[in-house]
Amino acid sequence: MKKTVSIIIPIYNGEKYIEKCMNSIFKQTYQNIEIICMNDESKDNSLKILKKIQKEHNNLKIINQKNQGQAIARNNGIKKATGEYLTFIDQDDYIEPDYIQTLIQHIGTNDILITGYNRVDEKGQVLYSKIPNECEYDRYKYCASWGKLYKTKFIKENQIEFGKYKIGEDIYFLLCACSFTKKVKSYAYAGYNNLRNFSSVSNNINLVKNNNNMMPMLEDMKNKIDFSNFNKDKLLYFFQKTVTHYVYNQRKNCTLKEYNQIYKEYFHWLEELFKEYNSKIKFVNEKEEEFRINLIMNLFTLFKKLHIIPCLLFLIKILTPKTNK
Repeated sequence: MKKTVSIIIPIYNGEKYIEKCMNSIFKQTYQNIEIICMNDESKDNSLKILKKIQKEHNNLKIINQKNQGQAIARNNGIKKATGEYLTFIDQDDYIEPDYIQTLIQHIGTNDILITGYNRVDEKGQVLYSKIPNECEYDRYKYCASWGKLYKTKFIKENQIEFGKYKIGEDIYFLLCACSFTKKVKSYAYAGYNNLRNFSSVSNNINLVKNNNNMMPMLEDMKNKIDFSNFNKDKLLYFFQKTVTHYVYNQRKNCTLKEYNQIYKEYFHWLEELFKEYNSKIKFVNEKEEEFRINLIMNLFTLFKKLHIIPCLLFLIKILTPKTNK
């Protein structure tokens, strides 16, 4: 008998996208699927649309909750999942017909399977694709909640949950899960289509004034996750990249003075972390990462070593189009 896959979808004001997302699930070549839609107190017609779809598909479960955000919605969805495996899909995304079949075929005896994705626009045109190289670094590079398959028993027995953060909850979830097992596999495949939606929180991490602060997530990762089985160099690179990327993206929505304060706070945290690992922030060249990312990281490191970080922050600010400020 085929094993059941539980698909957990947080729903909040998604009336524009729900039907396309659902249709892509119903067209799957692998049909033993349980769909759990966590309605996070939507204010639009999302619930009405879901109920209409449910009349024709008895494998669709609709669970209502008070508005608490995606992290809590996913956590509650995990509690309701009855399938042997579980995966996550965002309401504005959709999957290729062979997506679930491919994940099931390649997870094997592993607890976690990591795959890639296609970034698409509103018309469905693929802007670019990200495909894993089937190496250890994939767990640090593909941190989104979607594009993965987990053994449900593994997630529940280890009480792995999404953190209650504005941003970074999916990063925390994946690395927390990886800390409990060595059975992590990546597969060079991209059957998940992620919409380039500029209104989503994940695409607006520059809005620090709206409490999109990554520090709570970083602190929890540092204090709550056991990284003893992780590759030290890969782990430190990941933290250096995460902090640098976050700081770089704050340039759009703060004054130069605020930007300097953000840099000081986050890089002080990073330096303290590196001290705990008897290491220092250094120049990097992770071959599995994009050249642009390595370049930005090395620019911050260079200006830091020269003690002229304010100059770099000033240059970044004046060279950035003033979209919000």
